[in-house]
Amino acid sequence: MNTVFARLEPTDNPATLDFHKQIAIYCNLTTHTPSKEFLAYKEQQDIVFYRDRRCKKFYAKIPWFLKKPTRRNKKVILNCVVWDLHWLPPK
Repeated sequence: MNTVFARLEPTDNPATLDFHKQIAIYCNLTTHTPSKEFLAYKEQQDIVFYRDRRCKKFYAKIPWFLKKPTRRNKKVILNCVVWDLHWLPPK
């Protein structure tokens, strides 16, 4: 069976990053303390899948806001194919 390697990486979703920037500006102008929204969006992470252990051959990405596999999962379906799933340390 085919093997895919997964790890958590900070999101690069433009909408999330833009919202994060707006919240940061708003917090600095008004209260000077981070809000709940700021802290929540700061820690959003996507799951990125690679074909090799060194994370050089990108295969797929699941954004933070979609249902995604956990570390308990041993298999994952990507592009209609069942893959063996191996987790790597986060970036």
